Amino acid sequence: MLKFVIEGSGYKVVAARDAGEALERMQQSGFDLVLVNYRMLKMIGSDPILAIKRFSPGTPIVLISGYALLRPQELSHVDAHVGKGATLDIFLDKIRELVVAHESSPAAASGSLEKRNETKLSA
Repeated sequence: MLKFVIEGSGYKVVAARDAGEALERMQQSGFDLVLVNYRMLKMIGSDPILAIKRFSPGTPIVLISGYALLRPQELSHVDAHVGKGATLDIFLDKIRELVVAHESSPAAASGSLEKRNETKLSA
């Protein structure tokens, strides 16, 4: 359902079943934002987030969880956390804010990030 909401807001969403597939897709085509499910992360550890940051340090990562608060160490490598109590408007505003910041980053301005007609998100 979240995929449809995000796509309805004008973003292209590329879903991946697991971290390996997400990294493979990122290597094929860059992304403006990555969404990570906290429950999946708890099953496999924080390695996927670290791998994404190593591969693409400037790509924002949003951690989605069913918790209002998380321990600081769980948030140390993500750019935002959207948890329990957040509305879809808050979630979409956070996506917009991070995508705009990413697109206006020095890497994007220097041309080292490919400019795309669509903003692509990995979920």
